[in-house]
Amino acid sequence: MKLRYYSNKGDRLYRHYTLQKKKKKNFMNKLPQATLRIMLLILIVSLSAFAINYFLKTGSMFAVKTIKIVVANEKSSVEQNSLDAFKGVNLNTLKKSDIAEFYNNKNSEYGVRSIQKILPSALKVILYRRFPIFLVNNEWVVNNDLSIFPYTEKCVNYIPLTVNESELKSIFDIPGLPTIHKQIIKERDLIRSMAFEGSNIYLRMKNGKLIVISAGQSLPSLKDASASDFKVLDFRFNNAIYVKK
Repeated sequence: MKLRYYSNKGDRLYRHYTLQKKKKKNFMNKLPQATLRIMLLILIVSLSAFAINYFLKTGSMFAVKTIKIVVANEKSSVEQNSLDAFKGVNLNTLKKSDIAEFYNNKNSEYGVRSIQKILPSALKVILYRRFPIFLVNNEWVVNNDLSIFPYTEKCVNYIPLTVNESELKSIFDIPGLPTIHKQIIKERDLIRSMAFEGSNIYLRMKNGKLIVISAGQSLPSLKDASASDFKVLDFRFNNAIYVKK
C-alpha cells in the first residue's frame, strides 16, 4: 500500500510539472503576438491623436469670426474692432500672450486679464484697466500691473520717482521698490514724491513730512507717520530717529 501511495503521489507531481511547463510554453509563444498587438494599438492611438490635433489647428471652421471685448469690473464700452487683426486666426492656436503683446505694443491703458475661447469660432477677451503709479525720472511710467512704458502726457496721478538708473526695464532695476510697491499702491494718496539714492529711499509726504528707509526694508504705516508730530522719521537704524522741526 505504501508503494502504491508514493506511486500515485509521483504521478500527480509529474502531471503538475508537465502542465506548468505547457502553460509556460504557451505563454512564451503568445508573448510576441501580444507585444505586436500593444504596439499596433499605440500606433493607432498616436495617429488618431495627431489627426485630431491637426484638424483642430487647421480646420477652417475654427477660424475666429467674432471677438467680444469687455473690461473687468467696469460697464464702460471699449472699441470692439481693435482686435480685428485676429479674425481668421485659428482659435485653437491663439494664445493670451499674442493678444497681450498687441496691447503692450500700443502702450495701451488696458491689459489682458484672460481670454475665453467659445468653440467653434468665437473669442471673448477680458481686459483690466492700467493706471500709472510711478513716473520715473520723467521718462518711464510704472503701472499698477508693474508694466513699464515710456511717459506720455495722458499719464496722470502718478508719484514722481527719482532714481540713478539710466535705463529701466523692470521695477527690479530700482533697489528697494519691489519690497514696498504694494504698500505704496494702497497708500499712494499720501505720497507727494519719492527718491532712491544708493541704498536709501526718501518718501516726501503731501503734508510735508519726510520718511527715510533703507532698500529692502518694509515701510511703516504711512497713515500713522503722517499723523505724527515729527517732520522727519528715519527708520534706517534699529532705533528709529525722529526729528521735530
